[in-house]
Amino acid sequence: MTFSNKEIEAIKLAVSQANNCIYCKSAHTAIAKMNGFSDAEAAELRNATIADQKLKVLTALAKQVAQKAGHVDDEIRESFFELGYDAKALMDFIAVVIAITFTNYAQALTKVDVDFLLVEN
Repeated sequence: MTFSNKEIEAIKLAVSQANNCIYCKSAHTAIAKMNGFSDAEAAELRNATIADQKLKVLTALAKQVAQKAGHVDDEIRESFFELGYDAKALMDFIAVVIAITFTNYAQALTKVDVDFLLVEN
């Protein structure tokens, strides 16, 4: 896998926010904290507003992929490659987005109770 655990959690948080999956936002906020992020940073990851440039690009791209069914702005796509990522990394990125989208949709359809500290925003 191309991405670190922190980067994977960043992607998952941004997609879960875009899909408004309360379960996944809550679960992945807890996991992000286990990987060294603060509550404030987890919120910034969910909203693609984190100061770290690499994480900002990953979360902004993840948000756009989720919201636009993969039809992202050229600028954000190019920013991904300017960070040094290649075509394989883009495929790995899509795999992370698809995996979390699956669980976002599963929660939306099943309404599984949130068994983590609830995160709203």
